[in-house]
Amino acid sequence: MIYFNKVSDNKLEVLDGQQRITSFGRYVTNKFAVKDENGMQQYFSGIAADKQSRIMATKLLIMNAKVRKQRLKSGSKSSILLAYRLIIKKY
Repeated sequence: MIYFNKVSDNKLEVLDGQQRITSFGRYVTNKFAVKDENGMQQYFSGIAADKQSRIMATKLLIMNAKVRKQRLKSGSKSSILLAYRLIIKKY
């Protein structure tokens, strides 16, 4: 799951999930390997084509947190807590 905040009509900012986005991108571009079920390190290009297709076809759950008016300071504890409260309040 990745949470975004809509900043303007054509711009989103990531509230939660930046590391997941980065890790996924790095994996599918062969910048790092993961261990398979046998403990062997596998780069994306080295796994079976059907597994590559399943990974690339997987739909991500994207949520719009709809944070408005409050200005979040990147990384500050109070900003992170505010963002999560706003997300939780929605559900």
